[in-house]
Amino acid sequence: MRKILVVLLVLSVLGGAFADWWWFDGSAVISAVVDFDDDSDETMIQREQSAGWWPGSDPSMYDCCCNGAGTAKFAINWGTEDGISASLSFNLLGNIWAELNYSGDNYAFYGGSDLWALFGGQYLFDVWGSGNINNVKDYGWLYSTTVWGWYKFFDGMIHLEAALGGRDGGWWLSDTTVEDLLGASLNKTNLDPMGGGLLVNFSFEALDFGIYMKDAFPAAPLPLVADDPLVDSVFSTTVVGLKFGMDPVEFAGFFAVENYTAYFGAKIFMDALTLGMSFYGEFEDEAEAMFGLSAGFDGGVFFAGVQFGYYMDTADEDAWYVAVAPSFWYNVIPDYMRFVLDANFRFNTDEVVWEFYPAITWNFKGTGNHSRLGNWGPIGTGIGIGYRLGGGTDDDTLNELRVAFRWNF
Repeated sequence: MRKILVVLLVLSVLGGAFADWWWFDGSAVISAVVDFDDDSDETMIQREQSAGWWPGSDPSMYDCCCNGAGTAKFAINWGTEDGISASLSFNLLGNIWAELNYSGDNYAFYGGSDLWALFGGQYLFDVWGSGNINNVKDYGWLYSTTVWGWYKFFDGMIHLEAALGGRDGGWWLSDTTVEDLLGASLNKTNLDPMGGGLLVNFSFEALDFGIYMKDAFPAAPLPLVADDPLVDSVFSTTVVGLKFGMDPVEFAGFFAVENYTAYFGAKIFMDALTLGMSFYGEFEDEAEAMFGLSAGFDGGVFFAGVQFGYYMDTADEDAWYVAVAPSFWYNVIPDYMRFVLDANFRFNTDEVVWEFYPAITWNFKGTGNHSRLGNWGPIGTGIGIGYRLGGGTDDDTLNELRVAFRWNF
C-alpha cells in the first residue's frame, strides 16, 4: 500500500508539471463573400490598387475574409517559469513553424523557422506571389527564418538589438495617418524581414533617440556587387530617429538615407480626445510628399474619429489626391458585441472614389472585442458580418456581404 501511495504521489507531481509546462492551442477561419455586383471581374478597390491610386487602404478592409488557409493552425507549446518557451505549429499552407523564446528583465531572444522551407520543401501555394515557387525552395532558410535578440544596459538606458529575418519594431513613431491613409512606408524602422539589421536606442527619461543599420550584416546568399561594397550598402540603408513624450504631447521623427526619406509625427492628448499630425516625404529623383491630420475621441464604450490626408508628387502637378476617412465603433455589449462603421473618400481633379463598411462582430466567450476596420481577428472565437458598399466617378461599384467565423482554443 505504501509503495502504491508513493507512485501515485510521484505521478500527481509529474502530471501537475506536465499540465503547467505543456499546452495546445489552435485557430481556424471559415469565411464567405457574397458579391452582388458581378459586372466586372475586378472590384473597384482592386482596380484602384493596381493603378496605385488607393495605396493607403488598410488590407483588413478587403482581405479580412481570406480563405483561412494561412491562419488555420494547430500548435504544441512548452514553457518554463524561467522565461523559456518553445512551440511547433502547423497550418493548411504546409508550413511547419518551430520557434524558441527566452526572455528576462533586460534581455530577450527569439528564433523561428518554417521547417518545411528550411529543408527544401515547397509550399502548397505560392505565398510570396512571385510566380516562381522555386524561389521559396532555393532560399527557404532566408524567407522563412527569423532570429532576433536584444539586451538592455544601464537600467534600460541603452537598448541593443540585432536581427536576422527581422520583426516589427515601430521605433520613433507618433501619429501614423500618413501610413494608415496614404500608404507611407513607416516600416523603415522595422528590423528588415528580408535581411539582417542592428539597432541601438538611447533612452533618457522622456527622450529616445537612436540609429538603425538595416544591412549591418548581409543575410542573403548573394554576391555583393562590385560597385556596392558592404560599407556603402550599410550607410545607404541607415535610419536615425528620435521620440519625445511628456504628457500631454509627444513627437517623433526619423530620417532614412535611402531615397532621402523623412518622417515627422506628433500627438496632443486631452483626456479622451487625441489630435495628431504627420508628414512623410521621399526626396530622391521623383519626390513625393504626404501630409496627415487626425482626431479621435475615445469614450470607453464608443470611439469616433477622422483622418485627413493630402498626397502630392512634385514631378507631376496632376498627381495629387485628398483622402478623408471617418470611423466609429460602439460596444453594444462590452466584451461581446461591437458595431463598427468606417468610410473612405478619395478625390482629385478627375476622379472620386468612396466606400462605406459597416460591420458587427460578436465574441462568443466574452473575452473582449476590439475589432476595427473590418479586421475581425481580435474577436477571438466569434463571428463577424460586414457589408461593403463603394463607388466612384466611373461605373465600377462595390457591393459585397462578408461573413467570417473565427475559432480559437
